[in-house]
Amino acid sequence: MNNTQLLKNDTIPVWKKVLPHPLPLRRTLERIHVPFPNGNKVEVYILGTSHVSNDSSADVRVLLEYTRPDVVFLELCDQRIPMLAPKSEGDPVPSNATFWDRVKTVQESSGMSRGSAIGTVLLTQVQDEYAESLGVELGGEFRAAWEYCQRDNPICILGDRPLKITLCRSWESLSWWGKAKCLAALVWSSFQKPDPQELREWMQNILEGNSDVLTESMAELRKSFPTLDRVILKERDAYLACKIYQTCRHLQRSRNHTMVAIVGAGHGPGIRKWLTDGNGQTPEEILRGIVETKKMKDVDNLINDVTQLPVGNNIF
Repeated sequence: MNNTQLLKNDTIPVWKKVLPHPLPLRRTLERIHVPFPNGNKVEVYILGTSHVSNDSSADVRVLLEYTRPDVVFLELCDQRIPMLAPKSEGDPVPSNATFWDRVKTVQESSGMSRGSAIGTVLLTQVQDEYAESLGVELGGEFRAAWEYCQRDNPICILGDRPLKITLCRSWESLSWWGKAKCLAALVWSSFQKPDPQELREWMQNILEGNSDVLTESMAELRKSFPTLDRVILKERDAYLACKIYQTCRHLQRSRNHTMVAIVGAGHGPGIRKWLTDGNGQTPEEILRGIVETKKMKDVDNLINDVTQLPVGNNIF
């Protein structure tokens, strides 16, 4: 689509038409304004990405260079900080480690049960195989954002719920039969080599806004594992939205600001809905219901704090 066609396309909002190519074509890119009583507001760009896509990494670079945001918000938590380093530097487990060595490492570092650790290793293995089949590194868009942060020193926020809590709540939500089905599905996926061309087409459809593809994928998850859809997707939509709002609430004390939030494409619509519609509760009230597990009750820091990844001298 050339510039003339772009300007005449009524389905693309005016604010998006002025962005550099290919951002105007990204249906997973949204913009909202979070206003506050003092008259200040925070302009928030929400960029939905694929974690195994070079296109997403390029989109991140283009958007950050154009907007020069005050804050970069990442769908990461403390446990996934190693993802910001090249795989050879960021993987705490040797490449020649056995499956059970990896399970043991996950258990020791996170305190997970053996079943949760097995599921985590299987899921990581599947993601790594997808990335390898496409010739990319998992989470390349986050590394692109981190490289920008190290150079330009914006505030960098880690906004995702801790992986340990998400996995524990997921495991706790399943019946014994659900646990068996989930592990079996992960084992099956680990032996099924993905077709690179099919993966590229699937990701491109999502990034260009083919909502049917994403809707079908989410519907399949809901059909097979309804509680996982709630815990992994909907609860994290709420968590990410709450952390974006808490960050904005802190920023608005001084002046207007711009934030770029980089999240998985499946989270964009839910985050937007939470930030624009809400449900009458404060972020802190919402968070209290989605961060506790049967073993973890002392979670006040997750409810009230925003996690900043230090960059230069820029302190939040």
